[in-house]
Amino acid sequence: MLLNIALLLNVAGAIATANRPRPFSLPSSNASGRAAAIEKTRQGFQYGTDDTLIGVNPWPSGPLGKKSVKAHYSAFEGAETPVYKHVEEDAAHAQASLNGTLHLDSFEEYLKLYDGQWQNSVPDGLAEGVLRNAKSDMSFSMERLSVHPESLRRVRPDERVALRVEDKLARKITTKTQRSLQKEGRLFIVDHSSLANLTLTKGRYAGACEALFFIHPTT
Repeated sequence: MLLNIALLLNVAGAIATANRPRPFSLPSSNASGRAAAIEKTRQGFQYGTDDTLIGVNPWPSGPLGKKSVKAHYSAFEGAETPVYKHVEEDAAHAQASLNGTLHLDSFEEYLKLYDGQWQNSVPDGLAEGVLRNAKSDMSFSMERLSVHPESLRRVRPDERVALRVEDKLARKITTKTQRSLQKEGRLFIVDHSSLANLTLTKGRYAGACEALFFIHPTT
């Protein structure tokens, strides 16, 4: 009886030892084959810069990287096709309903483009506060910096900036002159003026503009 109990305890101990959690590790039965596969992926999936107008974002490169990007784009295009269909329908409806009555002479006129429009592509309406805060400096800066934050850079102290803000207006907004902000390293710029040199596609418009941002001395 005691012998049977001891045997059972030994078996239970062996099972517990076998099932004890172990640190995660990769199987080593084919170490050379796995190393070769990793090296193939490493050589084929590299990182370069994106092939857009920005050309600065880390971007998959190499044969495997480009293949992966192509697959993701194909999946994205398939998902966005019905969305674009709704956008085209809504754009045609907006153009027809506002034709001859809309003159974009003021900022408020642009709001009419969203009044009762885009029912198919944006059935729930625009996000709350988008139109209400459209002219807010804070909203503008948050939107700009969230789209392509990498395009923002600090203006060098000795750099010549084409975009100039009058001292009176600069002080009203920032408490300092533009030159003072620049010398203190508080002035930043997003410069898309190079877009002015692009050949435009018919019906397309390029925002060849510059925008200045600053770090407020107190807030």
